[in-house]
Amino acid sequence: MVVFDGFTDLDFYLPWDLLNRVRLLKLKENWKVEILCDESQIFSAAGLPLTSSQPYSFAASCDALLFCSGPKTRELIKDKTFLNNFKSLESRQIIAAIDSGALILGALNLLQDKNATTYPTAFEALAEYGAKVKTNEAFISDGNIATGARCLSGDKLALWIIEKLIGAHISEKVFESVKPLC
Repeated sequence: MVVFDGFTDLDFYLPWDLLNRVRLLKLKENWKVEILCDESQIFSAAGLPLTSSQPYSFAASCDALLFCSGPKTRELIKDKTFLNNFKSLESRQIIAAIDSGALILGALNLLQDKNATTYPTAFEALAEYGAKVKTNEAFISDGNIATGARCLSGDKLALWIIEKLIGAHISEKVFESVKPLC
């Protein structure tokens, strides 16, 4: 999971919990979720501290990446040093972004001619990167890339990553462990 200082809490914590349930429920051996950030400790938008486990450069080694969002994404899409950490992403990787994190994918030229969504205030900015922006869908997957609009789409992104990496049956078990009773 790719984070930065001032990330949106729910965009991180909901998918983080779901992705880690694969390990907690013992559904797959050697499953590990890393927190990628070049700073050792950052703070969420609400002020919760978070410690990174790997630098951004670790991204090339990951099977999947989920880019979180926050007000700082509009600065990061112009930060060549930040973006260069992700220039070597490969087509074998599963890549997801929530809300304005999709702008980072756009800045990396990963959404050209792909269906995508983002936070409503970022629709126009995302379209400038050549994405086919869908304004009425909370979750969109196009090949090995998925995007989510609004914080509560984090469950769809996390479950999609699990399904793509280890199967729908595992994704369903994770969902079963958290879904409402009604």
